[in-house]
Amino acid sequence: MGMHSVVRWCLLGCVWVPGLLLPVRLCAQGEIGAAVPYRIVLRSRTGSAVPTSNRPGKVAGSQIEVLQPAPDRIQIFMRGGVIAGSEYRLPGMANLEFLLHQEFDIVATKPGQRPAQLLLTGQLIGTMQSSRPQGGVAEQAPACAAVSAADTKLTEICIKPHTVNSTEQQFINDRQTAEPVQVVEGRYTLHQAFGISANAPAPPACQVFPRIVPAASAVFTPEPKFDSRWIYVLSTFNSVPRGNFGFAVELRVVDSPAAAPGNFQPPAPKVEKD
Repeated sequence: MGMHSVVRWCLLGCVWVPGLLLPVRLCAQGEIGAAVPYRIVLRSRTGSAVPTSNRPGKVAGSQIEVLQPAPDRIQIFMRGGVIAGSEYRLPGMANLEFLLHQEFDIVATKPGQRPAQLLLTGQLIGTMQSSRPQGGVAEQAPACAAVSAADTKLTEICIKPHTVNSTEQQFINDRQTAEPVQVVEGRYTLHQAFGISANAPAPPACQVFPRIVPAASAVFTPEPKFDSRWIYVLSTFNSVPRGNFGFAVELRVVDSPAAAPGNFQPPAPKVEKD
């Protein structure tokens, strides 16, 4: 039995917007020595997490991770949270948009392999909530991932958007798997995009000191790290485990299944004409 070792490396950086410096972490993890018919070799990538917010809004927990737990599999996680209130009697807004383009090669580990297949799966887990008796609006844009070769799209998954309006709450746990697609050795690109936003209206003019300030949030990260003043917005799902929160995409390359012996159909015999 061969020895396997796991390698993990991370790059820490920041995204800057006026008045906000947001940390972003890009990570990779690899397993060396596993016996697989094909392996994925990570190449160049560009990734960004772009936050926008005003004073009553906040973006927290922004993170992009690229992991390779096995030679034939990569996983990409996009995680973050947004919350918006209406402090200072101003409407609040917060928005976070993710985008990643990851190039990779598919390489056979030995000659004579059956053709390779790509398996693409996406999973989205998180919560969206709006305060009561008055609240704002939280939105989750389509969570999509696709693999292309040159300018040709080979496979794609796209999880539908969700919205909560004033006083509504929603827990999201969606999963989508694309049909396997046959590929050859060569260079490919994984494209992944995801976005969340929260907006809250200003309190009615007649409420000089409202008991509950209208607010809304979208949480797709295990550690949102919002200020304690937002607890009343997040309390509905406080007991929900957040370990798997975020938009996760897994890409695997495997060899095509062997044809079943009973499925072989010999060609029809030729009929000689007189």
